[in-house]
Amino acid sequence: MTKNASLYSATSLLIAKTRSRKIEMVHYQYSGNKHDVIAGIGLVNLLWHDLTSGHLEKLKIFN
Repeated sequence: MTKNASLYSATSLLIAKTRSRKIEMVHYQYSGNKHDVIAGIGLVNLLWHDLTSGHLEKLKIFN
């Protein structure tokens, strides 16, 4: 197994869907911007960058 220098980054956000109650992925979650619980779709972005080869991987997780 080769160990390469790499960077990891993770961000999360809430996509507000206050008028879309019939969408299956909409859940009530806390919004830091609104300082309240709102209907929305949670999104987590994961990014991995291999500094040796320059390879970049992106992963989006909806919850």
